[in-house]
Amino acid sequence: MSSGGSRSSTPRSASVVDSPAAAGYDGVCEAVPDLKTVKKYYNLCDPKESLKPDDARNEDLDVRGPDGSFVRGLRWVDRLARRITLADKPVQCWFTGLPGSGKSTELLRLAALLGAEANGRYLTVIADADDLIDLSSEIDVPDIIVALLYATERAVLVAEGKDPEDALKDGAGRRLWNWLSRTDVTLGGAEVGLEGSGMSGKLAIELKTRLTARQRVRSVVASHLSAFLAEVRGEFESLQQRVKKRGHAGLVVILDSLEKLQGMSTTFQSVLASAEAVFTRGAPYLELPVHTIYTVPPPLIARVRLDDLWFIPMIKLADRSGTAFEPGYMAARRLIERRIPPALLADLFGAPNVDLRLRQVIAWSGGYPRDIIRRLRSFLDESLDGPISEGPLRRVLQRQSETIRQTVPDYAFPWLAEVALGKRLPLANEEQRQVTGRMLQNNLVMRYQNDEGWFDLHPAVASMSEIQRAVETARATWPS
Repeated sequence: MSSGGSRSSTPRSASVVDSPAAAGYDGVCEAVPDLKTVKKYYNLCDPKESLKPDDARNEDLDVRGPDGSFVRGLRWVDRLARRITLADKPVQCWFTGLPGSGKSTELLRLAALLGAEANGRYLTVIADADDLIDLSSEIDVPDIIVALLYATERAVLVAEGKDPEDALKDGAGRRLWNWLSRTDVTLGGAEVGLEGSGMSGKLAIELKTRLTARQRVRSVVASHLSAFLAEVRGEFESLQQRVKKRGHAGLVVILDSLEKLQGMSTTFQSVLASAEAVFTRGAPYLELPVHTIYTVPPPLIARVRLDDLWFIPMIKLADRSGTAFEPGYMAARRLIERRIPPALLADLFGAPNVDLRLRQVIAWSGGYPRDIIRRLRSFLDESLDGPISEGPLRRVLQRQSETIRQTVPDYAFPWLAEVALGKRLPLANEEQRQVTGRMLQNNLVMRYQNDEGWFDLHPAVASMSEIQRAVETARATWPS
């Protein structure tokens, strides 16, 4: 097919990239896309990639639709930015979402928004917990605070036009190490593993990679908690003053990727319990003299009451009663067209069928952005044999369903049936709280937002015959 092939008749926002060239497509369409074209768009559809605000593939899902509605309930980033800019005192809040729901991309959007002159021009630091903390092991307050201090000092040095590696030479990390080693002289010994002249400047990295050192530092901090917090808060106050001298309103520090904390299969509960302790009993110790946002693992919502928790929802494709929500389908379609231009989509799925088949893909995702992008990759992989017909489409979706269903244990069927009927998370006892954690961690249950938040099953789970039988059994005794 030529580049003038059939286009989608689905209504599209003005924010959509309308020209193939603007989307990075050279306009060459063929009935069977060549390998070079397929490879290009395959790599533009990386489901794990967090997009920067100025990336052409970035679709703002919180734009108000033609009917005045929002597909995720409200403008999440605008609300969070306003929460910070209105506050006279440092804000501490919590942010979560299922992996692939767009959380990291939204945090990047938040950083850009807070950096604007109209919002006070904050310097926003996004610290990646995956780089700074061992997410396969139990965590504690010192791990988090040291990681944030390390990332913040490096960001401030960059803002000052200096080399961030200077933080390793004579900065906050070294001063904190000097305090720790004075407090407990054994920290510098070979037994603990923190000896060496270059250690002090990279304390955060050492704590991530050395279990013995991490345990010893935690012990020292526990014995001298008030003094440790005073040292750390003093360093953050100093960094804040430095950025204010450069015209910033202050610092906003975000610890991203902490929601990936889950340990191994055998340590899942102990690692989650450590996070529960940190964000309940340890929460006051995480209060800093700067605005802070902590990402938290979604399973924690079953165990911890966090008063200022922001849980980013999926794209709403239907309301609680199951009635289709067309603005959600339109938003998901725009998200797709940001990555693959309409002309190429018409070639991939066949011009007469592209609208119907993309609607099937969107519906099967449940509005889960990562699932949508992951399926696009699968269809690109199938495209060398020609337009995707009904058979390959079913095969790709079925393959996804089988993968998801393998993670659904038999003991969870009654719990999942309650979610399907009540649109909430059953949390009556410890057994249900544990099931909740597992289901959220495996993305089997998803959150949506109307005026209030609600939950539902991933479509692949809802379509399981075992789940459908469990729902019918539960419905017989369900309150009317």
